[in-house]
Amino acid sequence: MAVVEKPTENKIKLIATNEYQEYDPSKEVSCWVDIKLEAPIFEEEDNKRAAVDLVAVIDRSGSMDGGKLDLVKKTLHFVVSQLAACDRLALIVFDDNICEIFPLTKITSINKLQIENKINSVETCGSTNLCGGLLKGIQMVIERAGDKADVASVLLLTDGHANVGISSQDGILRAMRTPYTAHALESEGMDMMMPQQMSTDFLPNTNCSNIGGASPLEPADKKHPDGDFEGTVYTFGFGNDHNASLLEEISNQGNGAYYYIDSLEKVPESFASCLGGLLSTVGQNITMTVEITNGCVVKEFTAKNKPKYNEGRTRVEVTLGDLQSEETRDVLMELKLPVSPAAAGDVKYCSVALAYFNVINAVIETIKLDLTVARTNTGKPRVSNPTIDKERNRINITNAIKEAREKARAGEFEKGRDILSACEKQVKSSVTAEDPLCKAMLIDLADCLRGMEDEQSYSSYGSNRMANMAQNYYNQRANFVPDANLSQNVMYQTKAKSDMMKKF
Repeated sequence: MAVVEKPTENKIKLIATNEYQEYDPSKEVSCWVDIKLEAPIFEEEDNKRAAVDLVAVIDRSGSMDGGKLDLVKKTLHFVVSQLAACDRLALIVFDDNICEIFPLTKITSINKLQIENKINSVETCGSTNLCGGLLKGIQMVIERAGDKADVASVLLLTDGHANVGISSQDGILRAMRTPYTAHALESEGMDMMMPQQMSTDFLPNTNCSNIGGASPLEPADKKHPDGDFEGTVYTFGFGNDHNASLLEEISNQGNGAYYYIDSLEKVPESFASCLGGLLSTVGQNITMTVEITNGCVVKEFTAKNKPKYNEGRTRVEVTLGDLQSEETRDVLMELKLPVSPAAAGDVKYCSVALAYFNVINAVIETIKLDLTVARTNTGKPRVSNPTIDKERNRINITNAIKEAREKARAGEFEKGRDILSACEKQVKSSVTAEDPLCKAMLIDLADCLRGMEDEQSYSSYGSNRMANMAQNYYNQRANFVPDANLSQNVMYQTKAKSDMMKKF
């Protein structure tokens, strides 16, 4: 049966539904459950939004010449125009070295002119010390002093591959977890790349170094040991030559999103989409705990992040990151129900607890919900809950894209296409095949198949598009600029994001 937590203004709503209306009590049976989180609709006109701290980390290497960097600077000016006096912005650029153009600075009318002048002063040069720029951005969020904003994020944009400093995907992800002691990775032999020539073309009035670069970092100081990063990381990959897998994994580890920007004109819209979402954040640090009772056990638990089980799999805990206005999150769970006394009626099998920081009301919220299942056998026809079927299709498609990408990286494109085709067939035969979400996902699967024809199609298009697409569906968050040729232009898009994109 469906259970709905009583809705309250400006709070997340919790809904739990199982696949069928009743389950035979005389048998041990499988029961699929969908636990849905629904964010409230946030209208800034009626509510004071939370302040934000944004750290823009921008690639200014030589490949960003020819108009790319100019458009990024124009985009940063737009970001400044949309922030309020309660917000702060910082700018870090990276080439061979890392340059702090300006620290976190309040967007007051007095500061705006200086900020805009410093943005204009950025010029291209050098190579791509991506890891160093990213670590500096993470450190800046950790080191925030004074009146810290509730919402903080690092926005990383690049058009290429890391080729200076820590350059491997594993190395960069490990460095993100220990941003002040990343130099230890060098002594462990983690992939480090040396610049051919270290840049000396530093910008005036900036703080430049090669954090995460060819020379070791200073040991972590006592004031800022490696600790919790209270923010998110969003990545923006421009063009077809960037490392989509790396940017996707950086954003996954940073609880953000990866934007694939396939054309120059989409740079500002991508930033606008991201900004619209960040400015409409309603819940942060969301944790769900599920307690299982009455002899039931969890067989499968699918959520954004990896769940933690107790020894008997009767308790599950998972972190779900943040939630923005209008968004939903679905946690799909398969339970094994034991044999029950005849006509047992409604049996409680689990309790769900949700804890999070309510950004709108600035308080810690806790929501609790009990799920009961009807253990009866009335002989009525069994009708599957369409919500369960639709969400199962979403997870299956996401997993199929992931498996197909693994085959593509091994050069096995035919096997990758077979995986996608099998998933396509399964969704088309499902009871929710005509659901708008499922129809959209089928269009996207066909697009994935086009990007898996051969090495050339995969490297020039498929790799980036599939990384972007899989994350969009798995996280249930729009991470794209609308494209008339793709279905993604309507899936998970929110009013806050759409309105912000219209302003540019």
